[in-house]
Amino acid sequence: LAVSGASVSGLALTPLLHLALDSYGWRGAFLLLSSVCLHLVPAAALLRPPPETLREPRQAQPETQPENQAQT
Repeated sequence: LAVSGASVSGLALTPLLHLALDSYGWRGAFLLLSSVCLHLVPAAALLRPPPETLREPRQAQPETQPENQAQT
């Protein structure tokens, strides 16, 4: 599902871009597409968690406890 974003956007943007090319010409379609991309930057920034919610990584624990190891 996460990887299908590029395929779905390519499928949806192709007819919309063709319609924009017919209606506004290549310059208007380019301006429209660039404005959509520019508006996606703040939307993507809202998906990132704020820095104060990120925790420091925990220290790794050994897989076995010393008292559980066999004597050699």
